[in-house]
Amino acid sequence: MGHYVEVKVLGGTHGTHVLDIAAGNGRAVRSGLPRNAGVAPNAELMFVQLARTSETRTGGAIDMAHLLMGILHIFRAADRLGRPAVVNLSLNGNSGPHDGSTLYDRIIEWLLGRPGRCITVAAGNFRHQGCHGRRVVRSGDQASFGWLFPPTDLTRNRVQVWADSEESTLALEARVSAESGPPIPLYFRVADLSSETPQDGFQDRLAFDSRAEIWMPTPAETVLGQGNRQRTRVGEASIRASRATPTGERRLVVSLSLEPVRINHILSLFPASGGEEGAGTVAVELSLFSHSDGTTPETLVIDGWIERDDFRVDETGSNQADQSRFRDGQDSATLGSLSCGKSSLVVGAYYETNLGRTLWHASSLGPTRGGQQKPDLSAPGRQIRAARSKGFRLRYPGTGSTWRTSATIAFSGTSMAAPHVAGVTALLLQVKPDLSAQEIGDILRESVQEDGRPRRWHSGFGFGRVSAAKALTALLEDIQPSGGESAD
Repeated sequence: MGHYVEVKVLGGTHGTHVLDIAAGNGRAVRSGLPRNAGVAPNAELMFVQLARTSETRTGGAIDMAHLLMGILHIFRAADRLGRPAVVNLSLNGNSGPHDGSTLYDRIIEWLLGRPGRCITVAAGNFRHQGCHGRRVVRSGDQASFGWLFPPTDLTRNRVQVWADSEESTLALEARVSAESGPPIPLYFRVADLSSETPQDGFQDRLAFDSRAEIWMPTPAETVLGQGNRQRTRVGEASIRASRATPTGERRLVVSLSLEPVRINHILSLFPASGGEEGAGTVAVELSLFSHSDGTTPETLVIDGWIERDDFRVDETGSNQADQSRFRDGQDSATLGSLSCGKSSLVVGAYYETNLGRTLWHASSLGPTRGGQQKPDLSAPGRQIRAARSKGFRLRYPGTGSTWRTSATIAFSGTSMAAPHVAGVTALLLQVKPDLSAQEIGDILRESVQEDGRPRRWHSGFGFGRVSAAKALTALLEDIQPSGGESAD
C-alpha cells in the first residue's frame, strides 16, 4: 500500500526550459511519456546569464548594455567557429518609445546586417495587464492618465509617456488618493536638467525641460525618517525633448518613478473610507498639459507604458503580483520594448491543444507605436513541457526507496513560443548557413500554417502560425534546382 508523496518542490528555471524547447536533445524523459526533443536537437547551445539587479529581480527594466554584450558574445563565438547563430530573447520590458528607434534597436539592426545571424524575441505577456494607455488631444488640451497600484505593491514603479511633436511642450501635475479619500496633490522640488542641485521650494506643476523630486504632504511631523515636517519624498520625474534617430523627429518624453510603500504609509495617516478601485488600491492621477508655440494647433498622440513590475517572491517563497496598471489600459500596442525592432523576429503565443488554435490570453498585441506590423509570427506557448533544471523530489513512504526527480515541467508564455521559431530558424540555417535575417523572416512569414483565413497580418498571430515543414520545403525547393546546396 502507499503512494508517492511530494516532499519538496524545487522550481525549474526559465532559461533551461527555453533552451530545451529550441534545441533540447530529448533526454529529459518523464516516466510513461514519449521522448520529446527540441525543434533543432542537433544545434549546439550557448547560454548567457544576464546580471541580476534590483530591477530585473522583480521583473523590472532590462540592462540594455548587458543584453547587447550577451548578444555580441554569442555572435562572436559563432564567427570564431565559422557557424551561423540564432539568438533567442525570451525576456522583455516596457521602457522606451516602442517604435524601433532606440540605440539598442539600431545596434541590433547593425548586428543583423551580416548573413547567418537571426534574433527571435518573445512578444511579451502584457496583453491584459493595463500597461499601455493612449490619449489623442489637440495642442493646448489636457491629457489625463489614472495610474493604479495594488495593495501588495512593495517595489518602485515607473512609467514613461511619449509623444512626437515639432512645436508642442508638456507640463505635469499629479494627485494621489486611496479608496474614496480626497485627492492629495504631489509637489515637485525642481532642478534644471543641466543641474544636479534641486532648487529651493516646491511647485505643483512640473514644467517642460526640467527634472524634479516628487514630494507628498504629510499630516505627521516626521514620516519615515525623512526629517521634513511638511512633506516626504516619494519619487522622481522629468520632462524633456530629444531627436529620434534616424527619423529626426522631435520627441517628448515624461518619466516618473514612485514608491508605493511610502505613499501607502502617508495615506494611512489621512482619514479614508470605502473604495471604488478595490480595497487598498492607490490611484495616482497624472495630468499632462500641452502647449504649442506654433500658429496652427496640432494633434498629439500621447502613449504611456508602465514598466514591468509583475514578479516578486516574498519571505514564504510565494509569488506576489505587484504590477500597477492604467485605469483604462489598452490591449493594443502592448508589445515589449525589445519587440519593436525591424529585423528581429517577434513571436506571439497561441494554444496548441485548443481546437481553434486561439491566441494565448496574455500574448501581447501589436502594432508598434510607429505602426510597424509586429509580431511577425506565432508559435505554441501554453503549457509547453520541456526540461526542468531542478526536479521535485519524491519518495515512496515506508520503503526507504531513493529520491526520484521529475525531469520536465510545463510553463506558459511567449517566452515558450519564441524558442520554437528560434529552433525552426536553426534548421533553415543548417540547410543554408548564409541566409540573412531578412531572408529568414520572409521564408517564415510566407510559409505559415493554413487556417482557412486570408493571409494577412494579425495583431496577435502576426502573419500566421509558424510551420517548420513548410519553411524547410520552401527553402529546399528554392535552392535544389540550382544544385548549390542540399539538406544533407
